[in-house]
Formats: sequence, C-alpha cells, structure tokens
Amino acid sequence: MSTPLPPGWNSYVDYYGRVYYHDTKTGIYQWEHPQPKPAVIFMPQPTVQQPAVQQQQYHMEQLRQLQEQQKQNQMEQLKQLQEQQKQNQMEQLKQLQEQQQHYQMEQLRQLQAQQQQSRNQVEQSSRQLQEQQQLLVRKQQHDMIMQCLKFQQEMIRDFNPAQFF
Repeated sequence: MSTPLPPGWNSYVDYYGRVYYHDTKTGIYQWEHPQPKPAVIFMPQPTVQQPAVQQQQYHMEQLRQLQEQQKQNQMEQLKQLQEQQKQNQMEQLKQLQEQQQHYQMEQLRQLQAQQQQSRNQVEQSSRQLQEQQQLLVRKQQHDMIMQCLKFQQEMIRDFNPAQFF
C-alpha cells in the first residue's frame, strides 16, 4: 500500500502472494494494513494470548487454504483421469471398430469367393447339361436315321416290281 507502516510493523508475503503484517512489539499478525495510533489513545497491555490466538487464526487460514488447494488439485487430477479414461475408451472403441471392419471385410471376401465358386460350378454344370443334351439330340437323330435306313431296307427287300405292272 502507499501508506507507510507504523514503527515496529513489518510486512510479509505468504505462499499465495498475499501480504500480511506483524507488529514486532506485540507479536500480533494481521491481514489489514495497520493504521498509526494517535498518541492520546489508551493502549491496553498486550496479553500473551493475543499473538497465540492470531497465530492460530493465521495457521487455520493457512490450513484452510491448503485444504482448498488440495481439493482443487484433486479435482484437477480427477478431471485429468476422466479425460484419460475417455481417451482410452475412445481408442479402444476405435480399435474394436477397426477389428470389426476387418472381420466384416474378411467375411465379405469369403462370401465373394464362395459366390464365384458357385458360379463356376453352375457354369460347369450348365456346360455338362448342354453336352448331354447335344449327345441326346445326336442319339435321337442317329436313332431316327437308323429307323429310316431300316425302313428303307425293308422297303427295298419287300419291293416287288411286279406289283406295279
């Protein structure tokens, strides 16, 4: 502050950067900037308990601030842990999705291979059926030709030219 300290008073800065004051004559600690006392004011004799009570209050305030800082640190650590867990879960989910996609692609490849194999079998069966049908048609044609030849032979054998004259 811009106001000078009364004689016997010193200023200090605590761990958190806050200024507090100490009266070296009485041993009193306080947060407020001390004001010079008028000479006519009666000063009670300091007791031994006042500095101890103020020190206790100061230490209690320090303890409260430490507890608050610990709480903030714990909350920050908890937030970091939660964020790390979230990242880990996202990474695991991504890995699972990639594994599932890989598995599905492999299944698709296998199905495509099976379909191709089935097409090949159908084509082979179709060719065999066509060949069998061609053989059957040829056999039927052969049988018809043989029947015609047999009929012709019978006609020639049974031919009697005298029947026509």
